[in-house]
Amino acid sequence: MRFLGRVTDRHVTGEDLGPVEKISRYGSRGVIVNAEGKIALMYLSRMRIYKLPGGGLLPGESKEDAFHREVMEETGFPVRILTELGGIEEHKAKNNFLQYSHCFVAEVSGPYRGSSLSNNEKRLGFQLRWLTPKQASFRMKKNQCRDYTMKYILLRDRIVLREGLRWLNTNYFPKQQKNNIDLKQE
Repeated sequence: MRFLGRVTDRHVTGEDLGPVEKISRYGSRGVIVNAEGKIALMYLSRMRIYKLPGGGLLPGESKEDAFHREVMEETGFPVRILTELGGIEEHKAKNNFLQYSHCFVAEVSGPYRGSSLSNNEKRLGFQLRWLTPKQASFRMKKNQCRDYTMKYILLRDRIVLREGLRWLNTNYFPKQQKNNIDLKQE
């Protein structure tokens, strides 16, 4: 599997605290595209930031099953995985916490079935937003916050979105354009 990157305190706070040695949590997340070529982002209205859909693996759950479950819980849409992009590490040394996320690109594969947000996701005001690739990139770059953990999430998701859009532009959108789907609408 391809290694997408490592986010450390040096990237987030400027401090060189070194890597965390033991993985604390595994996650699955990724870039979701719909039939109009728009990208799913979760808007956290309480913090006024955007993130990619995804979350942690449950005990005994495969990375693919976790991805499908997390996307369904947050967006309400079933998806079909198009590719596994690779993995990314978050070394939160101040918390002695290392998360390894498996990252995917997927397309919506069925109608909306209703989301089932956790109490914390409801508290944060999670809302699904469908944005063009250009809008999604812009929103992810504009994200600003002071929260230590959220800074990691935002940097991680910028990397995953960049790699996901790179894959989509090479492997997916050209095929869709051949099928006469207009993906240039803003």
